[in-house]
Amino acid sequence: MSNIQNTVETVNILAAVFFIYSIYGLSTQKTARKGNFFGMVGMAVSIVMLAISESVKSHGYLILIIAMVPGLVIGSWMALTVQMTGMPQMVGLLNAFGGLAAALTSFATYLDPVGNAKYTTKEVFILKIFLILGIAIGVITFFGSVIACLKLMGKPKCMRGILTLPGRHYINAFLVLLILGFAIPTLVSDLVEGFVFLVVITVVSVLLGVHFVAAIGGADMPVVISMLNSLSGWAGVMAGFSIGNDLLITTGALVGSSGAILSYIMCKAMNRSFVNVFKGGKIAKKKNKSGRQGEGEGEGEGEGERLEYVETFTHELVQAILNSQTILIVPGYGMALGQAQHAVADLTSMLRTAKKKVTFGIHPVAGRLPGHMNVLLAEANVPYDIVLEMDEVNPDMTKTDLVMVIGANDTVNSSAIDDPDSPIAGMPVIEVWKAKRVVVLKRGKGRGYTGIINPTFYKENTRVLFGNAKDSLEELNSSLRPIFKKSSGEENNSNFGEGSDSDMDENDILLKNQEGNLDQMETTEEDLDEIPETFMKIGCVQEIHENETMVAVTPDTARKLIKSGYEVFLESGCGKQSMFSDEQYKGIMGLTILEDAEQVWKEADVMLKYHAPEFNELTGEHEIDLAHPGQVIVSFVWPAQNEELLKKMHDAGVTSLAMDCVPRISRSQKLDARSSMAKVGGYRAVIEAATHFERFFLGEVTAAGKYPPAKVLVIGAGVAGLSAIGCAKNLGAIVRAFDTRPVVKEQVESLGGEFLEIKFEEDGTGKGGYARTMSKEFIAAEMDLFNEQCKETDIIITTAMIPGRPAPQLVLEYMFDNLKEGSVVVDMAAGTGGNCEVTQKGKAIKHKGVTVIGFTDLASRMGSQSSQMYGTNLWYLMDEVINLKRAPKEVENPKRTAEYFDLDFDNEVIDAMCVVYNGKVRWPDCRPKFVPPRPKPEIIKEKIEKKKEVHIEENEPSFSLIIIKQIFFWILAISLAVLIGLYAPNSFIPHLSVFTFASVIGWTIIWNVTPALHTPLMSVTNAISGIVILGGMNLISNKNWNTATTYIAAAAIFVATINISGGFLVTQKMLRMFKKV
Repeated sequence: MSNIQNTVETVNILAAVFFIYSIYGLSTQKTARKGNFFGMVGMAVSIVMLAISESVKSHGYLILIIAMVPGLVIGSWMALTVQMTGMPQMVGLLNAFGGLAAALTSFATYLDPVGNAKYTTKEVFILKIFLILGIAIGVITFFGSVIACLKLMGKPKCMRGILTLPGRHYINAFLVLLILGFAIPTLVSDLVEGFVFLVVITVVSVLLGVHFVAAIGGADMPVVISMLNSLSGWAGVMAGFSIGNDLLITTGALVGSSGAILSYIMCKAMNRSFVNVFKGGKIAKKKNKSGRQGEGEGEGEGEGERLEYVETFTHELVQAILNSQTILIVPGYGMALGQAQHAVADLTSMLRTAKKKVTFGIHPVAGRLPGHMNVLLAEANVPYDIVLEMDEVNPDMTKTDLVMVIGANDTVNSSAIDDPDSPIAGMPVIEVWKAKRVVVLKRGKGRGYTGIINPTFYKENTRVLFGNAKDSLEELNSSLRPIFKKSSGEENNSNFGEGSDSDMDENDILLKNQEGNLDQMETTEEDLDEIPETFMKIGCVQEIHENETMVAVTPDTARKLIKSGYEVFLESGCGKQSMFSDEQYKGIMGLTILEDAEQVWKEADVMLKYHAPEFNELTGEHEIDLAHPGQVIVSFVWPAQNEELLKKMHDAGVTSLAMDCVPRISRSQKLDARSSMAKVGGYRAVIEAATHFERFFLGEVTAAGKYPPAKVLVIGAGVAGLSAIGCAKNLGAIVRAFDTRPVVKEQVESLGGEFLEIKFEEDGTGKGGYARTMSKEFIAAEMDLFNEQCKETDIIITTAMIPGRPAPQLVLEYMFDNLKEGSVVVDMAAGTGGNCEVTQKGKAIKHKGVTVIGFTDLASRMGSQSSQMYGTNLWYLMDEVINLKRAPKEVENPKRTAEYFDLDFDNEVIDAMCVVYNGKVRWPDCRPKFVPPRPKPEIIKEKIEKKKEVHIEENEPSFSLIIIKQIFFWILAISLAVLIGLYAPNSFIPHLSVFTFASVIGWTIIWNVTPALHTPLMSVTNAISGIVILGGMNLISNKNWNTATTYIAAAAIFVATINISGGFLVTQKMLRMFKKV
């Protein structure tokens, strides 16, 4: 061996060390870029040293340049232009090129007459074994990777499904047997005859690679790509053995180990085996005892139970964020699909600026590659030190105030933990349901890959925000930005100059704010083009109820109604008490202001009101007398208490939709005016309490002394109670709350309140989510709790009401002896008898020095806000009653017309609300049918634990079976070693030693790679697998260059160069994105 050749071998040893360190460097984000640099140096020196050695001569340099330059250009272009959302496809292509380069090198080696002539007969036999394996594995890797990439892209459409031919497993086994069968004559034939068999093996390998991967589902492609990455490494090992190059063997072993470990990690994360994944098809769906298989609205979790998503909206998510201090974001493939990572990063930045603690929880199989989510977040400049693994976030989940699940499904499925009959039982998942509140961002009501129901989405503390992830987050960011901007003091203080709001009284400020809103919403010429032809007339008159300030149609909702195809008629001055002047309405095209109420009643097809029609003291007639037959009246009705009104509606022949009868189901949430008014009422209750309390809510330490924060007790944690808790907490008070329904505990705590409990086993959850009447023993314990709380409470707000019954009395007269003078009690149930024994309906009184407020018009005391919320509920209702499904099928985009104004009683919402239809009284038969309550959590938990015990006993392997397997493995390993020692040529043993040690080193260092860098690991190992270029370089300098060997070797160099340049550059591109705070 010449000195130059010795130098090449020595440099190859150094290059192998560099390659090992390039992977070891990925153990942390800090050292990752340095590791990638060492990999590039190792690759460069090994190629340069071989190029200047005796292996490359004369025309070989020209061929090397012609092959490498296009490969460098193509690989660099791919790396520099690929989007991070396309990284799975990029890695898949690099896998394909790695396998193809190895296969081409093996082909060229087989056809090299010069190289084959120097081997003994035994060596040629061993050589052919490795060549056959290298070609078969390389071809399977190439075509399998191409199919995997097409599946990830979903193009063409035929690739979106799963190829499940009858007996597909037998087909795969037959193809493997064919490869083995044709390998035998290849081994014993001469060069020409053997080449024919080798071509047949190649064709069969193509079929196996295509069919094998095409039968595997798209969600399993991450495992498939990792395994194909491993196969490209093993193909390189075979090429290394065939040309006797230890550097190829070393790098191939590193790459093979990497892909195998990543595949194992992902299979373990899905609680599935390699065999289960590679058998293909879909995950088998098990039926549990309830017969459940699928997911979707209306499908039960238990027998006789209907499950529905509880939908939320952006403004509610904003409030949840403002009330949370610790926030966890769990991204999934939906984030990548919607390209929402930058919106997520913007949200993260705002929250961190607002001093919120934000972390990310990443599941090992989230996305389409291991570490895919980490790369996407890094691209969007999310600091890597707040992006944590599943095992890091699960222990602290119970301390988390809010979890936002963005496009994830199976990775947060609680049935993996709670249901041993589930197809994913035992799969490690991010246990988001243990947090105080969960909001799931979903595109629709579809299922995860497993196709099973996700109980997490239906839990009491979970809400679902439907829509494209990017659009939903951008809307959320737009809502949060001005809030955080204002709170951080970024807004200028020009408002406090001359003519500022500080010079105005309260009414002037409110009116100015409304006029400002009008300027922002004023109808433009562009808006006019969007207004469709009107098909029905909506009317709104001034409320005649005593002291009422609300109006059913605001300028904002009027615009929405007009754009929906309604013509709007208003009584002049109807919005005055809500700070909506006629001037604000006059600028709206499609809206007519009439002088008196009688004209509006006459014109309108639909009348929108807040209060039910009542007798007008000024005119001496009832409002129903102004109605005409067939007219639809929408308002609060309270039919159970207004039988006389229902009779008048019957006589007038009108239709009545009662806003108080909206059923409590998720899809009617946007119509739920009771909740809207309760929310405003709870907020106003705190404001009224603060007005009469006349002391600080927030604790203060000043030069004039130290003042403790106010202590507030909220009794009843429904919508009104939660609103009161949030408002009082934001004002700085110490807030405690009590409710007979244990399920609201998490909601109270998520708002910063302390949930009070009594040691008494009784659940107060009743029909429709309302509280039910409790036992005498429970009430006695409850009274003791309230009496004790009075000793240290400054403000009590009661919200407890039971539909159709007098309000329960909770604050009794004797308790006032424990209340301090100056304390305040706000009784929100004063309209139905009151929760406080001394409450006087509609009044604020003093009792033993304590102010007791019994106002029944709390929502009306915020007329502007209440009108806007109620008007929005009405607009949603007016959209609900338009049933375009009745249009003929041949009409693609039907226009809204009066014929589609449909009070469809098959629609459970309309059926429940319509108490009178064309004069026919439907109440009480139309009342919503309530579903029975769910079983108690303790009962469910007990059943699950019993199932788990049986499940473990049935599936746990015996100790003797484990021992037998281990003995069999070692017998097989020893037997293989003896056979190799007896029959392998002497030249083979050193290469085997290198392979063994390289595999052990690779297996060891790859386990140390941080999961966040698993995607860069795959790309850098693809680049390293390009070292197979050395095999091609050894074959391009034969004297007769115009041979198949030279052409195939040049092709191998070209393909390997794509891998080298593309792999290292895209790895560097990804690693540069990972930044710490």
